[in-house]
Amino acid sequence: MFGGFARTGGFVAWLTAAMLVVAPAAGPSVAASDHGHHAGGLSFSDELGGFDLVAVKGTGVAEDPIVIILRLYGIAPATLAIRLARQLDPSPMNAFQGNFLRAAISVIAINESGLGWVGFEFELQQELDTPSVYGDGLSFDQLNVFNKRPFVSNRFREMIRDLEPYDQVRFIDGAVDPGDAARFDINIIDLTPVDTFYLQSWPRIPAS
Repeated sequence: MFGGFARTGGFVAWLTAAMLVVAPAAGPSVAASDHGHHAGGLSFSDELGGFDLVAVKGTGVAEDPIVIILRLYGIAPATLAIRLARQLDPSPMNAFQGNFLRAAISVIAINESGLGWVGFEFELQQELDTPSVYGDGLSFDQLNVFNKRPFVSNRFREMIRDLEPYDQVRFIDGAVDPGDAARFDINIIDLTPVDTFYLQSWPRIPAS
């Protein structure tokens, strides 16, 4: 729902609660690896720079999505490296069903850019800096596996999903002030998972 929290005290309380939920804890669901944090059989890293990965937690199923908190300092694309790490998560409840990846993800993006956001976009890449294409198996749920979990944001009213010839999701008709944050619910599937893929995200600012 748009406007899911207040812009001042309500936001602070909400974000504090969210960060406590995803704070690293004992056990295999959230732990540091050589590449950052992992959850749901996946490893997440901000190694490409330009932003901070604050924390992750969750199994990746619709009822318990992988929550990823990102702190963004500019308006350039922030590229999150994601790797298969099933051996780090022995739980039978994760983002994999056999060799099929299906991950329910909620991204919380904190605006530390000093500029207001009027849109937000995500792009999947199987190869770095190359948009995912139809036929590589990686998509924003092109098969509608998560048919009861919509792509929504608490700050933007409209979502546009472009699945061909590349995989992009755009959130528009809303705003995120500096120091505020937005939550985005997205779903990712990969019929032929590769060891590493990338989730690129970037905010949009007014044209003038």
